[in-house]
Amino acid sequence: MSVPKRPGTLILVGFLLAWFLIELLVLYVSGEQTAQWWFYLRKPDVWPPTSFTAGILFSPLSHHLHDFTHITGNVVMLLTIGWFVEPPLGTRKLVGVTVLSAYAGMFLGIVLAPLFRMWPVAGLSGGIYTLLVYSGFTLHDVIDAQVFGSVPNYARRETERYGYVPLAVFFLLLGYEIVFTGNIGHTIGLLIGFVYYRVETRSSSIPVRLRP
Repeated sequence: MSVPKRPGTLILVGFLLAWFLIELLVLYVSGEQTAQWWFYLRKPDVWPPTSFTAGILFSPLSHHLHDFTHITGNVVMLLTIGWFVEPPLGTRKLVGVTVLSAYAGMFLGIVLAPLFRMWPVAGLSGGIYTLLVYSGFTLHDVIDAQVFGSVPNYARRETERYGYVPLAVFFLLLGYEIVFTGNIGHTIGLLIGFVYYRVETRSSSIPVRLRP
């Protein structure tokens, strides 16, 4: 039996590690202020912001310069989630959901920063959390349909189509991020994953199927 390939996961992980080395190189050569200008989304002095640094382009792909647990945690999460969900979701879907939602989360974080009282700085974790929620609900629906699709009175299980287990996990993660961490990137990533899943399932009449 051949092992399904996961090029999207490996490419994203390789890119994050290579990009982090570039961050460290800029930090070493040009200093803290220059590195932060390029890779961090700095909190503005006035609200609404009147100007941005290059971090508005690069911060979703960057990580904290002095905290190696940040890049390590995201790489481990991405490898773990991607290893399981890339074969059924597909490479383009995995990469697209992760990267685009990271940028969407950054812009939403800028808008909602006064509400959360926390400014998004850097990191792909918002996109990874989006991937976690979206893939969890999507794969539950696929497995649910394949296992129970031929069961009589299947239509009565309509109330379970979100999936009690992934829904419970979603609210536990959301509550934890809001109450205990206050991490705006993680919170928005979780919400984007759920909203994207709901929009996609409402607009698509063709069920997603697991790939062989």
